[in-house]
Amino acid sequence: MGVLADEESLRLARRVTFGQDIVVSYQAVGLVRSPCNLGGERTYFICSGVGSGHVCGRRVVKLYAARQYFLCRKCLGLAYASQNEDAWGRAQLRASKTRRRITRDPDINASLPFAKPKYMHWRTFSRLHAEADRAQACMHDAFVQKALKCF
Repeated sequence: MGVLADEESLRLARRVTFGQDIVVSYQAVGLVRSPCNLGGERTYFICSGVGSGHVCGRRVVKLYAARQYFLCRKCLGLAYASQNEDAWGRAQLRASKTRRRITRDPDINASLPFAKPKYMHWRTFSRLHAEADRAQACMHDAFVQKALKCF
């Protein structure tokens, strides 16, 4: 892989193997700078993917290597793992996440402690405890709905 950079763009050269064929692809990726709220600036890539007859042109932080080009998540049709979960899976993730903030243990079957972690405010502990209870109830409801669909 090779990279040439200037103020407004990157020129990328990449060798890709398709079976026994070796293809060298060249791609120009635009760069845009945006000012940050507390000073300085942040640089973004401009996606050069083409889909549905138009150039994407999205401002993105990451580009992903796929096939022979670097494109954004939308152009590649990539999804986050949680987007492929059903309601029960999402409820499990939510319950595990809130539980980890209290106990550092993601086991959703263990009981929640009544003692708050050191350096955590009581108000935060109470809120997280209530969130964990709601997430647990939501998880059980989603499981029941999932089980009823099977019968």
